[in-house]
Amino acid sequence: TFNNKWALIIGGSSGLGFATAQKLAAEGMNIVIVHRCRKANENEISKKFQQLKKENNQIISFNENALDPEIRKKIILDIQQNQE
Repeated sequence: TFNNKWALIIGGSSGLGFATAQKLAAEGMNIVIVHRCRKANENEISKKFQQLKKENNQIISFNENALDPEIRKKIILDIQQNQE
């Protein structure tokens, strides 16, 4: 199993990215998902991500532009803070 392991998925709100997140979460892996979605779709996607949460795993999501270097730095800092 993947207990206490983390996966970073870029583009994980739909398609292959979300399918990968589902599979890894089902195996107990913690997931960080970076995605882009419109504000109108944010609640729906948030609900999908909550369904990934199992008894012993964490799901952290960022609705951000991962192509922006400053945003990437912010995401990395946020992830590190969640690990402490």
